[in-house]
Amino acid sequence: MRLPNIGSQYIWAFAGAAKNYLDGAKTYKVTLPPNIPAAKFWSLTLYDNQTRSMLHTPQLFPRAGSQSYPTPAAAANPDGSTTVYSAPAKRTVEEVAARLRVGSVNVVPTFPRGTVSAKSLTHAHGNESKTTTRTWLMTVTNFKG
Repeated sequence: MRLPNIGSQYIWAFAGAAKNYLDGAKTYKVTLPPNIPAAKFWSLTLYDNQTRSMLHTPQLFPRAGSQSYPTPAAAANPDGSTTVYSAPAKRTVEEVAARLRVGSVNVVPTFPRGTVSAKSLTHAHGNESKTTTRTWLMTVTNFKG
C-alpha cells in the first residue's frame, strides 16, 4: 500500500553497488541524494543480520540522520546530498573519522571483525511520494579512503 506523507518508509540495503552482501569488516560510502524525501526526519541505521538488532558498537546508537538527538545530525554536502561512511571501529567514532578524514557526524561504526555482516536501513518519517515510487534511491559503494 502506498500512503505518501503518512507513516514511515523503510529502504533496506543488503548489498552494495558491486552486488556483494554488506560486511561489517569493510568500509562503505553511502550517498543519499539531495532532498531526502522525509517530511519529519530521516535516519540511516545499521543492523546485525544475525541478531536483527542494532549493531553493538562504540557509538551507542549506530546511526546518522537529520535529527540532532541521540547523536549529532549528519552534515550535508555542498550539493545537498549527504554522504555517510560505515567502517569498523575498535574504540571510538572519532578514530574512524580520523582514519577516513571525514567529519564524525557522518560516520557509523561497525564491528571490526569480518564474521558479522551489517545491513543498512534508511527510514523516512512523514515520507514523501519519492520513496514509494522509487524515484529517490541511495547508493552504497565500497570505500577505500
